[in-house]
Amino acid sequence: MDQIYDQENADGNLLSANPGEEIYLKGIEGKGLIGRLAALGLLPGIKLKMIRKRRHGPVLILVQKTRIALGRDIAQRVLIGREAT
Repeated sequence: MDQIYDQENADGNLLSANPGEEIYLKGIEGKGLIGRLAALGLLPGIKLKMIRKRRHGPVLILVQKTRIALGRDIAQRVLIGREAT
């Protein structure tokens, strides 16, 4: 599987979220990435919170009670929505 997503309800990728914003994971694009992120608890429909996003470097998100740093190349392949479905 190369991608899983609810593209119809996606508002953009993880890089479009602002620090402090609560968002929902709508999908993941990329072969091999789906399993890696699922192992970290990143599954479609889960609530995330953007903790830190700077111009350069990784983004920091909160998934349940765990902080996860993702490189910008990976973050741009994570689709998000601002509403739960």
